Amino acid sequence: MAQGAISEDPTLERSFRGHKDAVTAVAFNPNMKQLLSASLDMTLMLWNFKPTLRAYRFTGHKAAVHCVAFSPSGDYEYAAPIAPFHLSATFPTRTLAKT
Repeated sequence: MAQGAISEDPTLERSFRGHKDAVTAVAFNPNMKQLLSASLDMTLMLWNFKPTLRAYRFTGHKAAVHCVAFSPSGDYEYAAPIAPFHLSATFPTRTLAKT
């Protein structure tokens, strides 16, 4: 087997439940402590990998959200509905959840 090759099938480590429709995009915070997801249900969910921290649901979009990203520093999240160049929300991560 080649060096660095994975010899085992991946396993489910954790399941995230919260969206009411299909997930359309995900982004990892560069600090690797959070995951941001977008959905056809017109919401964003900010998930903390630490099980003792709760997830946050963000509502207010008028259409399905199809794109999410973190800033390179991880301090801000961005979300966009259908058009990828239409920025519809930015909010500082540090005010939403302890990282």
